[in-house]
Amino acid sequence: MRFLLPWSVCLLAVLLGSADAQTREQIIQNTNGYQVERAPTYIIMAPRKVRPNQVFQIFATILRLEYSEISLRVSIIKGNTEFAETLMQFDQPGSRIMQMLMPANAQDGKYKLKVEGMLDGGQGGYAFFNETDLQFDAKQASVFIQMSKPIYRQGQTVHFRVIPILPDMTPMYGSLTIYVNDPTGFPVRRWLGLQTNAGGFVSQNFTLSDQPNYGNWSIQVDAYGFQYNKYFQVEEYWDPRFDVNVTTTPYVWDNMEYVRGRLNANITTGRPVTGSADVTLTLVPPNKAPYLQLLNNPLFANRQPWDFSMFPKLYRHYEYFKGTIDFEFARSDMMMRVREMFPVAMDLFGFECVFNVSVKDWWFNMTQHGFASTIIFDPSVQLVFIGDSVRTFKPDSVMTIYVAAMYLDGTPVKSDYRKIQITKRYTGSSVANSAITAPEEKIPINGVAQFDIEIPAGVDAVEITARYDYDVMTTKDMKATVYQSPSKSYIAVRTSTESPNVNEFMIFHVKTSHFVPKIFYQIVAQGNILIGDELEMISRHKTFAVALSREMVPTARIVVYYLQTSPEEMVVDTLNFFVNGTRSNPVYAEINKGKDFTLHTLEINAIAEPGSYVAFSAMPNDLYSRGMNDGLNENTLIDELVSYDEPARGSYRQLWRVSDTDYEYKFYPSTGYGIDANYTFKHSGLLVFSDATIYSVPDYCNWNIGERPCFLSGCYHINQTCDGKKDCPDWADEQGCPVPDPRYVDNRTMNMIYRVSRNLRFYEDSGWAWQERFVKPDGMVQMRVEHPRYPLTWIINGLSVSREKGLGLMQRPLRYDATRYMYIIVEAPEIIMRGEQIGVRVSVFNYWFNDDYLEVLLTMEDGGDNYKFVLVDEMGIVSAYKPKTTSGDHQTIVFLEPGESRDILMPIVSTLVQGEFTFTVTAQCLMERDYVTKKIRVLPDGVRNYYHTPYLIDMIRYGSETIPHLQINVPDQFVVPEVREHLYVPGSGLAQVSLFGDVVTPGFFKLYMNCEDIFRKPYGAGEMNMFNFAYNLLTLRFMKTNQQLPQETLSTALQYLNVGLQRQLSYMNLDGSFRMFQDDEESTSIWLSAFVAKTLHEARFGEWERDLFIPINLIDKIVVWLCSKQNETGAWYPEDQIFDRKFASVKAGSDALFGDPVPLTAYVLIALYKIEGDVSGAALTCIDKARTLASEYLLRESYNIDNEEVYFLAITAYALSLSQQKSRTIFDRLWNLKYQGNEIYFSNAAIPDNPSEFINALRYLNPRMEQSNDAYAVQATAYALMAHIKHNGMGLDQETKIQRDAMMRWLNYERNFIGGMASTQDTLIGMEALFEYTQVDPNRNVYNVLIKMEASSTPTWSTYFSLSKTNYTIMQSSYIPQGFTYGTIGVQAQGVGRSMMQLTTTVHVEYPWLLKKTVDEIQFFELTAENTRFTGRNDSIMEMTPCVRWVYTDRSQQSGLTVLEIDLPTGFVIMNHTLRDYVRSKQVPNLKRAEMYYNKVVFYFSHVDTSRTCVKFRADRWYPAGNGTIQHRYRVYDYYEPGMHNTSIWTTYNHFILNICYVCGSYQCPYCPYFNGADVLKATFTFVALVLGFLMKRFIVRTH
Repeated sequence: MRFLLPWSVCLLAVLLGSADAQTREQIIQNTNGYQVERAPTYIIMAPRKVRPNQVFQIFATILRLEYSEISLRVSIIKGNTEFAETLMQFDQPGSRIMQMLMPANAQDGKYKLKVEGMLDGGQGGYAFFNETDLQFDAKQASVFIQMSKPIYRQGQTVHFRVIPILPDMTPMYGSLTIYVNDPTGFPVRRWLGLQTNAGGFVSQNFTLSDQPNYGNWSIQVDAYGFQYNKYFQVEEYWDPRFDVNVTTTPYVWDNMEYVRGRLNANITTGRPVTGSADVTLTLVPPNKAPYLQLLNNPLFANRQPWDFSMFPKLYRHYEYFKGTIDFEFARSDMMMRVREMFPVAMDLFGFECVFNVSVKDWWFNMTQHGFASTIIFDPSVQLVFIGDSVRTFKPDSVMTIYVAAMYLDGTPVKSDYRKIQITKRYTGSSVANSAITAPEEKIPINGVAQFDIEIPAGVDAVEITARYDYDVMTTKDMKATVYQSPSKSYIAVRTSTESPNVNEFMIFHVKTSHFVPKIFYQIVAQGNILIGDELEMISRHKTFAVALSREMVPTARIVVYYLQTSPEEMVVDTLNFFVNGTRSNPVYAEINKGKDFTLHTLEINAIAEPGSYVAFSAMPNDLYSRGMNDGLNENTLIDELVSYDEPARGSYRQLWRVSDTDYEYKFYPSTGYGIDANYTFKHSGLLVFSDATIYSVPDYCNWNIGERPCFLSGCYHINQTCDGKKDCPDWADEQGCPVPDPRYVDNRTMNMIYRVSRNLRFYEDSGWAWQERFVKPDGMVQMRVEHPRYPLTWIINGLSVSREKGLGLMQRPLRYDATRYMYIIVEAPEIIMRGEQIGVRVSVFNYWFNDDYLEVLLTMEDGGDNYKFVLVDEMGIVSAYKPKTTSGDHQTIVFLEPGESRDILMPIVSTLVQGEFTFTVTAQCLMERDYVTKKIRVLPDGVRNYYHTPYLIDMIRYGSETIPHLQINVPDQFVVPEVREHLYVPGSGLAQVSLFGDVVTPGFFKLYMNCEDIFRKPYGAGEMNMFNFAYNLLTLRFMKTNQQLPQETLSTALQYLNVGLQRQLSYMNLDGSFRMFQDDEESTSIWLSAFVAKTLHEARFGEWERDLFIPINLIDKIVVWLCSKQNETGAWYPEDQIFDRKFASVKAGSDALFGDPVPLTAYVLIALYKIEGDVSGAALTCIDKARTLASEYLLRESYNIDNEEVYFLAITAYALSLSQQKSRTIFDRLWNLKYQGNEIYFSNAAIPDNPSEFINALRYLNPRMEQSNDAYAVQATAYALMAHIKHNGMGLDQETKIQRDAMMRWLNYERNFIGGMASTQDTLIGMEALFEYTQVDPNRNVYNVLIKMEASSTPTWSTYFSLSKTNYTIMQSSYIPQGFTYGTIGVQAQGVGRSMMQLTTTVHVEYPWLLKKTVDEIQFFELTAENTRFTGRNDSIMEMTPCVRWVYTDRSQQSGLTVLEIDLPTGFVIMNHTLRDYVRSKQVPNLKRAEMYYNKVVFYFSHVDTSRTCVKFRADRWYPAGNGTIQHRYRVYDYYEPGMHNTSIWTTYNHFILNICYVCGSYQCPYCPYFNGADVLKATFTFVALVLGFLMKRFIVRTH
């Protein structure tokens, strides 16, 4: 240890710099003698930054040995933990590379690099010792995330690749965890521990919900100790009836004569629109002088950001156009309008030209809008010094500078006669004057001019001024300051290699200011020392070569230095250079057009390194041309690899725009950035440990107050850095400033995609090109794919990953025009009514330009027994009710000119009463053949009546059971003698018998069951969507508990649950609460939030977590919000009007439905107890307190609950049974209020038994009648059953079981649907209660039931259902044959077990008095359809104003959440974005949502009171349909108590009399725009051909 103190003092001097070092002149002139300084002994160079899993390399030099040997130990430590170390012995002076491996699991923290020069292996003390801080970078690999495209819309599939590579671009194998985060920041999908495939990356996809959160989504990858993110947009877009696509260039120059754009308007099939258009040009000024004063005027400042109504405008009106308009506006007109508002305007620099377009389609009488904008830029040339404009130089040397001449968008100037001039002004002690030198001129080549500036000896600084073609407006300045060396010793390194490439040698030339015997050098790249050596010198010049490796890509530097001994000083220089290695694994691709001349498929031929893994992707050119990409190109690769070298400064680079969308880097070598040796090493990314002097310019600035030193003298404040002002005399405050990126010239050019209106082309599915293959040994691979049929230009990009050569990218993507020579698009309604004649719209397109016209033969293929073709007589005469029809194929010929498209309407009429059929349309021409098959569902005409009959077959309670017959509620005759009106629509009856085992759920009768499948009700609110999620989740849990869950069913269900989670988060507020409706953004719902928290907790099932990930912090946030809403008494009070009337008092007859805190508090408390301890952080802190306060509140309030409030008592009893109180008092009160007969239930009013009757001693079950309190009773009984189970019944075990069985049976008898009871909450609570019942019911070990069913209407139908222990949770069903839907169904059962038998019957009626009545024929709502009128061509526009009013005031003064459903005539549509805009307009305050799906429009109201609530909408005929059905249903009901409803009929007799030609649904109609006379020509051609054939035959026969 005796050596430690003096060496430490010496090291301290090294780190601080030696201001007292003696110069050569001081030594010579010193007559008093001097002290001999100790010669340096070591120099150790190390990287400044360390990464996990990095081979950390140190270049160690022992200059001289004072002992026999020195053991050099270098280690990396954090705190008291050593992470890596290396040890090397030196027994003679020399230089060596030392290595140590950093652990891959190293975490962020404060690391130190410790250097120990030990004697005798550490036993003899230290020769030297030092340690210093290291920068830690957690990134050990680069992870690129490639998207199939950057923008998606709801319902689409997102494809992405995760490509991890090492810094040398070779693949990084290992596991990754991937999250998909929606705009809330919560993950909606997770893949845990995915392994990279053999090709070196991971490829995954997921489906977006039909209603996700719109905004900025991200793919998050956690891998190798780091987090990587890739963002993409999800936008709301609904298919319009026709598209308006406005295009213009992203920017224009101000020297143009016209600003131009193009308008394309096409029907969604692709056929051009015929109509008129208006184009409005709005000139939006830039937010800068001289417009700021006017823009800050309150008139402008208070406008909305998107309101451009106040700015100058120009208009164009086009009376007629077909598909396309090329519009233009003269600059002179624009300038005149601008000066009218802004008289100070001298030019149009910075103005944004916004083109707003309105297009009207004459035929459909619809109007669509679109917009696009362009920016007007200054057309002048600007200069920029490539690299820094503040530099340093070595005396008596040549300084090379590069001056770029470019336009504002980053494109280089064209090489012409114009030149770049530079002038120089030298300053220094030996310079006679500082006059400006004569200009030096050069013509820029590819936008760049290179100047070699000779620096005379004695120059301290040089200022360089550059101009383009002597234009003072292009002036740019640069200043360089002489490198500071006390001993006036210098070293300079240059290269003669113009284009350094991987696996080649690079030549370096070193020059020193005087002879030295030895120099040292290192190659530093990616934050590490790669090569190090010492070179013997025989003169002042040295030339040597270095082999370039992949580790040096893309930028590296050589650091050369020597030790000046007298006086002592480290003399250093660096050279930064670019290494071209990103193209070492080239990927090429070409389109093989010779494989499929029909262009239906596409073959991509890829050429890459044999054995590598190639992958391709595509995106629409409409996105690519607006600056979007898939996230991976050469520029992003270079930017990422450069980040490993930061904060060191690399070579100069210039990003050029090479096309409207493509950019390319150009690199240039750069010398050292430092003013002295200390800063030179720092900018090189190196730490230096040495006892030699490393000179640093004296720093007298106070860093504590933000001062920073200039190069030579003076200080500047840190806030003055890069402010554009030269605060230092040497401009040091402007060194290293960011260079403007040509991609972001203007803040409005950063996101060009947001300056254009959306159209369907933006969202085309690009998954067809998402292909991956291994390259064959010959270096080629072929991929054949089928691309979309629409005429669209695609940008195809490719990449390759090779184990040896690493990542390779295509330099330029392929541009592929996917337009087929001929193709068809077919449109038809998905649902029609029996007897309706529909015109199948076939859009035929001709893109064959090598002929005058194209003949296309269209064929509607034979419909068999499903449909017939409708014939039209001469002059378009055809019957509406009974037209002429024909079977077999029907054909017509269409003549199309090049580029032309036509709509051919092919009319068909279904022969089915109800069911589904498919039709196929084919098109043939000389070039190719195309076909399209569609499916149509046929419904009976009239309005549907729905009946349901449930019955529990209990072969456990009874050894044998006489099962009642099931009555089909359809008469055997549809007519009554001498009565005109039919009892029902003949053939419309449909009866389904179903059976499932046990008593909980019918299993997955659909892949993912929703409210429409279960209740035949919509699910447009947050609670309904959460019910869908919870119902499927409970079904999974029940099937798994009973060991009957197939893996395929589980995987499919979990995928749908992931999508359901996305949809649910669209109802989430920023504070963690949930709202009922997506557009009701200011509302919150405690009830819904508690429901969501409880359900998401139940979804956190360990075995499913890999496929269904519910983040705990999501539940935490909801719980914290719920805790914040609890008041000091422990209660939760509803914040707004409630939606479910069960949460209001039954005494609310004279009041509005305002929630009571008791049931809401109980509901939240149940949720919190179900969540248990599955929370963390603040939620864990508050949840116990919230439970305790709520339990105490309910216990106090339980004594005040009226006996009429049975639901309050039931939910409170169950909530308290979960708490620590477990009070039986309230449960005892509840039990005394039970209704008991054969079964037990709880309700506010009696529920009649399901109807039955006895005929000849046989019992017949009739369908049950929905009651007005079904949901109330089911939910109360379910809570009572669960409380009963918690309290272990009311007495003896046998009695307990009897009571539970009685409640279980009653709940099952309340089924109104196969999968549910009345509505969402009662069904879910009922299923939970039945699930808990099965957990305590032991009768499940033996299960085997065989059931036979026979129909009385036909002896030919009978069916058997077999339920065993392996399949009883899966529903089985059968339909009564059509035509025999009447009579009864006899049932026989044998075996052991319970099974739920249900009969579902539907039949259609035509008269209001035949509609199914409400209970006791009570009128709950008043429903009227006012102002229903049809206008337009043959009633093609429908306008309707339905009004709703609550009239059942005996129960309350208003309804709960109310839904209005209106069936639309076949072929009529309403756009969903129109309905959503209507809701957002707040014209109807209580209207919360509106949507159209299938053939109906649905309106959701928060409530309806005794005043009339009316909505107004317009529907347009899109699909032609003749002989339209007369009757249509419209229905209003309380969603959570659907027994309260009003169903009625509205009629359209005017549509019934319309024949197929009145709606222009046939090409045979001569007075319609789609008339096709080619069939006449076809007949003529056929006749001529037959005659010629006959004559030729006779001639041939006669000659032979």
